[in-house]
Amino acid sequence: MNTTAAQSAADFDPVNVDTLIRVVSAETGVPYGDILSNRMDRPAANARQIVMTLARDELAMSLPVIGGWLGNRHHSTVLSGIRAHAVRVLRDPVLAAKSSAARATFAQMRTGLIARNALGPLPSRRNAGALSC
Repeated sequence: MNTTAAQSAADFDPVNVDTLIRVVSAETGVPYGDILSNRMDRPAANARQIVMTLARDELAMSLPVIGGWLGNRHHSTVLSGIRAHAVRVLRDPVLAAKSSAARATFAQMRTGLIARNALGPLPSRRNAGALSC
């Protein structure tokens, strides 16, 4: 069995994943719950794709694990989202700026330059949908 394919969500610090989602939520203005939901409107999809890209780049998460964190999406959906995001940031300077800002803020949080609690308390994954109301 390939050990990379056997990665599980337990292999990653959930605070880092939740922190990443919260940072993207703050930078894009898309509620935390909408990022985890099945909403397909452009702002929610863009925010979700930023999370997918940063989870792979900054946290070295596998595609199946990223999909698990984002509502049990299939790894091919995650790969498609990462590829779509790469194309969109070339065409949309506003999206590129939001993505860069999220990457920079998350990097500062991981290195301790910004406190993790700067974005408020971590939302419960169980109640994440309630946050978008």
